[in-house]
Amino acid sequence: MRAFLFPGQGSQYVGMGADIYEAHESLRPHFHLADEVSGLEVAKTMFEGPEEILKQTQITQPALYTHSIAVYKIVSEEGFDAEVFAGHSLGEFSALAAAGVFSVEDGLKLVSKRGALMAQAKEGTMAAIIGLADDAVISICDGIADVWPANFNSPGQVVISGSPEGIERAMTIANEQGAKRALPLAVSGAFHTPFMEKAADEFRAYLDQFEFHKPKGTVIPNVTGEPTDDPSKIKEMLARQLTSSVLWTKTIRTLVSLGVTELYELGSGKVLCGLARRGLSGVTCASVGTIDEINALIG
Repeated sequence: MRAFLFPGQGSQYVGMGADIYEAHESLRPHFHLADEVSGLEVAKTMFEGPEEILKQTQITQPALYTHSIAVYKIVSEEGFDAEVFAGHSLGEFSALAAAGVFSVEDGLKLVSKRGALMAQAKEGTMAAIIGLADDAVISICDGIADVWPANFNSPGQVVISGSPEGIERAMTIANEQGAKRALPLAVSGAFHTPFMEKAADEFRAYLDQFEFHKPKGTVIPNVTGEPTDDPSKIKEMLARQLTSSVLWTKTIRTLVSLGVTELYELGSGKVLCGLARRGLSGVTCASVGTIDEINALIG
């Protein structure tokens, strides 16, 4: 069984999607749609940078979505599709669009709104804790006010999120407990925590304007890490996602339990394949984001 994975923030890079734009004239309107819907210079920033602008969340989110969906359009039109769809944080929107839960344009509207709201929520920060058990990181967070586990990325890699002073304290404790690394992340807010409640409330109201359909395959929301094909549940999980942990380790285990043996990361970077290879056997993962990688996949 095959699954498509879609990357989230941190996977963007200057030049992303430019080779697809040049090689596939029919997809150029898709890139321009990102500009129209967001009101920002998404395509130009994807292709030319500068990096400082590309990593601003209101640009990053429609950029990553646009790139991932462009790759999906090419491979699916060649008859290469999947039975299961999942995405990391922002990538969940790419996964749902690919699965037919909402249209590509509606997905762009959603990620543009989400990016704008998250850009306004400038409280807090995040850090990656590497080399400690999940339970140890949870325990550290439980002991510090305004710090939460935000992303369970893979065994031994958890991203924490919260107040700057709380995150600093958590990194110190993690190092004392033998973490291999505790790294502050260059982000503009404490994503996937109660710090995002105002943005989440506004986003929930915006979500209610959109119709969600039953996916053509199975999707796995970040909030539960469990498969579903219920449109109302999928919408509710997206509403909760901004203030909830991303259960990516559980998502990957769920994929394996469903019988998935082939993973394909569609879009920018190779982060998700790197995470999937940790602790998994009998599962292959290929990153597909450039023209060369696309051609290698579909011949």
